[in-house]
Amino acid sequence: MSAFLALQYQDPWVEEYARVFLNQGQGIRDAGTLVSLAHIQIEWENLALKDADRVVFCDTDPLVLLIWAHEKFRKRPPELVALARHHRYDLTLLCKPDLDWEPDPLRENPHDRDKLFDLYLDHVNKFRFNYAIVEGLGEARLKKALATVDPFLKAH
Repeated sequence: MSAFLALQYQDPWVEEYARVFLNQGQGIRDAGTLVSLAHIQIEWENLALKDADRVVFCDTDPLVLLIWAHEKFRKRPPELVALARHHRYDLTLLCKPDLDWEPDPLRENPHDRDKLFDLYLDHVNKFRFNYAIVEGLGEARLKKALATVDPFLKAH
């Protein structure tokens, strides 16, 4: 979704560093590895901000890594909690898990997508993030994302 939006608005896109890390054959050994990945993700975002005219579209954020740390390792590293709470984005799009599951070597949770979505939703509310939920299939989903981002960009 974020790559599509970046292309649509001709603004920078920051891919998910954890995916790059895993595709290089690296493993996530513990929650501390996720803290390190969060710092690198933020570095990539900061680099992209230097080239941005308006906005940067990001595939992920520290909140995703915090929930991953908790779900996979039953840990909530304080540093990751702080990054998730305080590294703010102007707008977060939460993608509802209403699409069919697509297998991917890096995806682990085909059966608890609703539970994970609810965790993200709880956290964005608790942290008082500005967010919108994107749902629907195919073209309708993309139109929903554009209908959310367009007025946001016009207002800012």
